[in-house]
Amino acid sequence: MSAQTITRTMSVLSEVSGFSTEEIAKVAERYPLAVSPFIVKRLQEGNYSLEALRQFLPDTRELMDIEGFVGDPTGEKELQPERSILRTYHNRLAIIVTLKCLVYCRFCFRKEKVGFPDSVMPESELDKAIDYIAAHPEINDILLSGGDPLSLSNQKLLSFLKKLRELKQLKAIRIDSRALSFAPDRLDGELLEFLEADGRYWYYAHMNHPDDVNHPDIIAATKRLLSAGIPIYNQCVFLAGVNDNVETMVELMETCYEHKIIPYNLYVLDRVKGGAHFDVPIDRVVEIYEAISHLAGPAQPLLVFVDEKSRKHRAVYHESLDLHQFLNLRMNYSNHQRQPSLV
Repeated sequence: MSAQTITRTMSVLSEVSGFSTEEIAKVAERYPLAVSPFIVKRLQEGNYSLEALRQFLPDTRELMDIEGFVGDPTGEKELQPERSILRTYHNRLAIIVTLKCLVYCRFCFRKEKVGFPDSVMPESELDKAIDYIAAHPEINDILLSGGDPLSLSNQKLLSFLKKLRELKQLKAIRIDSRALSFAPDRLDGELLEFLEADGRYWYYAHMNHPDDVNHPDIIAATKRLLSAGIPIYNQCVFLAGVNDNVETMVELMETCYEHKIIPYNLYVLDRVKGGAHFDVPIDRVVEIYEAISHLAGPAQPLLVFVDEKSRKHRAVYHESLDLHQFLNLRMNYSNHQRQPSLV
């Protein structure tokens, strides 16, 4: 974002939130700020709520140093055989395609890494990822992550995807992106034509509030993806002040289901430094997840937390399952987190 764009964005954020531009600027000096033009326009039109905006709204609480909230809560540093690769499992891995985003989530577990001036992923590093996969035939499933892969231009992204296309061992290529909700026009004809020609692509959306779905441009982009034969799965995070009530979360799951965006994972917050104010108490998580259990089966996501070795722990609601006990495991893992809090 240019300096002029950032200034204009801060002005809009201040008007909507009541935070001063000075407060917003202070936080943005520590953690990068970006809000897509699509969201800025919606804010000005009055059809994007303050609750949804809090996902990207700089908050001075991000500058607080809270015990147990650390710079690398999922231990990714120890799981990178190459700078562009995160490998946790035997047969699959994530490729960090870029360290830039369309919007910067204030709760991001990679907020110490993404969006800074020196946060770049050179093409040479992506070539190393290609070579690594080719040398490990057991890898048949990859996730394109970041940053946001769709923050790249088609020229850069498709150049990389063409190289991936030659790896016949891959059975699934998942694209993890917020473009559907925050830059729906990014899902353009050129990109979808390329993805449609290869049946291995999946799209992972990240919608945390009904406002992330409820807009004609988002619904139209959803239909374009589905028409291209690309399944859409949603990953959501429990966020205090955004979706930590039954009504909002139920509406989100039902709306996604209605539009064939399958609710997949519902994450408990990664305990990242600067994100403590988003943490939702266990009792509230259990209350909301119990309510979701009464929805139609395809509208019920898995309840997930990620441990300090970047492994996912999943549960589904059942009366015989003690969700409190399951969620307390997250705290046990966090207490064994060896990564020191970053200053």
